[in-house]
Amino acid sequence: MLEMPPKSSPRVLLFGTGSIGAVYAFILARAKCHVTAVCRSNYDAVKSEGIKITSTIFGSHEFMPDVVAAEVPQGRYDYVVVASKSFPLSNPAELVARAVTPEHTIIALIQNGIDIEAPYKEKFPNNLILSCVVYLPVTQTSLGIFYHKEIERLVIGTYPHSAPPAHKLKAQHFGGLIKAGGATADVKDDVQGERWLKLLANGAWNPICALTRSRDAEFLTQNSSEIYKPALDIIEKVQTEISLLAIASGYPQIDASKVEFQISRAKARITGEENQGVEPSMMADVLYGKQMEVDAIIGNAVRIAERLGLREKVPMLRLLWILAEALNNSVRR
Repeated sequence: MLEMPPKSSPRVLLFGTGSIGAVYAFILARAKCHVTAVCRSNYDAVKSEGIKITSTIFGSHEFMPDVVAAEVPQGRYDYVVVASKSFPLSNPAELVARAVTPEHTIIALIQNGIDIEAPYKEKFPNNLILSCVVYLPVTQTSLGIFYHKEIERLVIGTYPHSAPPAHKLKAQHFGGLIKAGGATADVKDDVQGERWLKLLANGAWNPICALTRSRDAEFLTQNSSEIYKPALDIIEKVQTEISLLAIASGYPQIDASKVEFQISRAKARITGEENQGVEPSMMADVLYGKQMEVDAIIGNAVRIAERLGLREKVPMLRLLWILAEALNNSVRR
């Protein structure tokens, strides 16, 4: 078991101890933080046995958070780290309010999607919000037991990016905690460009793979040994629409070259030694009868298009939003 830090350490409440949350609970514990882990479906397992992680990067570890809770406890925390999935019907900004001390607690959002920060800023206008883009393929193989492979990277930035220098410094401090835990942290002055870059992949592959119940390579080849061009054209059109929105939002670096790079990565997964492709999170969710992050990943992108007067320029995104939300509704029933 990992030896836990003294009680004078930074106090962290981690909301959502699923795949991503469990690994960052472990990382922050190694950074000598006092960690309260809020669990849902895996509460009983974590409460009795702790968290077990097997990682190709970090190795194999077992540890028990300082506190394991089924609900957010009242308290004064230095950090509230939100690692749950983002669903509009259960706004975590409301759920974590008991743990947020005005003008003190720093709220770090380790969540997918675009334009996810506004509800937190509205609820906690006097608290620093950190927007974090995560690259961390983790699977919960059974309750409280996690397998992590290949990559690990957290990109951190203030929300909004025009935050004062004191907030920028606190973002660096949070990045320092992640590094002290043995992980990778990249603190950027403006993290939203990184969100748009990740959305190029997530906004196309997640809904399409979920709707077709096909891994990316399976969708692109259509059970053939070669790429099926109409399928490739669909992916490219969706990613081009996302690129258009990113550029219109002030991120010109998310251009056609980034779309082509994402396409080339998918092609490489087909021609490489392991050509079964990737199963995106939305596909995994629908296969297990779970809700998908449709609104955060696709719905918010369409809303941005509407605010920018570009609604008619994103027909593929609008179609995917409608279809994926209908699929989500069928899961809720």
